[in-house]
Amino acid sequence: MNRHDSQTPPSGRPQGKRIGDVARETGIAAHVLRHWEDEGILKPVRDSLGHRRYRLKDLSRAAAVRRAQEAGFTLEQIRRFIRATAQERKALLNDHRSALSEQRDRLTRAIGLVDRATRTSSNSSCPYSL
Repeated sequence: MNRHDSQTPPSGRPQGKRIGDVARETGIAAHVLRHWEDEGILKPVRDSLGHRRYRLKDLSRAAAVRRAQEAGFTLEQIRRFIRATAQERKALLNDHRSALSEQRDRLTRAIGLVDRATRTSSNSSCPYSL
């Protein structure tokens, strides 16, 4: 265990990484970490000076939030997911997968339309007309 992992050292002050350190190490901007806290997604402890201290569980949560966003989840969906039971989480994941599949299908149709427009006949006044 490193010095940042323990929750309360002998001095009585909460341990953990400061926001700038977390931002540098994770590539998540400090303003984003503050926003996630405002949204109730992250809950770092505060030291005696009021500075945020991110513990190992906060860093794990931040990484999970980033992965969820990469998967297309909104912060509202992430907040619901965090508060959900295991059964509710499974339903949320299934619903999101269905929405992503529908989005993929719409994009596939849109690509087909664009492809057809680029292959229009040379008799057309504009080769890119729809």
